[in-house]
Amino acid sequence: MHLHFTLPNPGPTAEQALADAPAFAGATGEPDARGRIRHTYRGLRLEYRPGQYKGRVRGSLHTFAQGNNLGTFTAADVARAVAELAEALAIPPEALLVKWLEVGVNLTVPTAPRPFLEQL
Repeated sequence: MHLHFTLPNPGPTAEQALADAPAFAGATGEPDARGRIRHTYRGLRLEYRPGQYKGRVRGSLHTFAQGNNLGTFTAADVARAVAELAEALAIPPEALLVKWLEVGVNLTVPTAPRPFLEQL
């Protein structure tokens, strides 16, 4: 999943709120060679471009919310996870825009998949 965001009310105050947000706790705040501040939060890869007021979140929202990506993850679960992530970033949930989404399905199969996988 890729979520993009633009800080509401862009400016130094909004950037400081993001820097102080729980999702960036422990981040150095130093931009890399490409001008990005990067940090990992509960399995999600966060990236922010200072002065542009734009950021990106990549990773599994399911794992962020439940600690793994096993089992059911409903639309209501997604809404709760997005609200939790937005709170951790100190931005409103509507500021997070989905740019890329991966969907998976767990299937019960009649034979064990291990022999097939071991032949790959």
